[in-house]
Amino acid sequence: KPIALPSSLCDLVSLEEIDLSRLSEKPDLEKGDNELLPELPVFSIPSSFGNLKKLRKIWAEHTNLEIPKSLQGSPSVEEVLMSGGSWAYLKRFPLFVTTFPNLKRLDVSGNFFDSIPAAISKLENLEELDLNNSLGFVKKLPDFGNLPKLRVLRMSGNTGHTGVPAPLHHVLKQLFAMNLPALEELAIDRWGF
Repeated sequence: KPIALPSSLCDLVSLEEIDLSRLSEKPDLEKGDNELLPELPVFSIPSSFGNLKKLRKIWAEHTNLEIPKSLQGSPSVEEVLMSGGSWAYLKRFPLFVTTFPNLKRLDVSGNFFDSIPAAISKLENLEELDLNNSLGFVKKLPDFGNLPKLRVLRMSGNTGHTGVPAPLHHVLKQLFAMNLPALEELAIDRWGF
């Protein structure tokens, strides 16, 4: 069951940035638990967060965050930072980020996704995308060529967890087949041997 954040946060009507980083705790595995990558507790933002019309930046690094429908599609949100790490990570891509029409920067590095949704191509204003260390289980990339303003793309092959494999080189081949005319910076280091 999600852990609800206090609804009093929604009274901050002038709020432009919120940092909800490191709310998740290191999973306490029971002896003999063989779950390689256990799920982290989910923290849910109150539905009245949709009233925060000036919210531009959401930090939720090392936090499994759930966004209410009232905030999805908010035109004011320009940055979402949801990086993970070896013990605090997301297993599923946070699909709600694809609803922010004016999103310019998305950092979901250090997570362990099994896929990157095609819906990411709806982010026509996205300029920076950081997928570093998040591609160990990904077999197919969406076409980033559908992101006309994408200037910075980071896709390091490092995994950050001993139980997550290095990404496959055929994923890089998919990237090289894309037309990315606005790209100014590309990071594709540490893709194995």
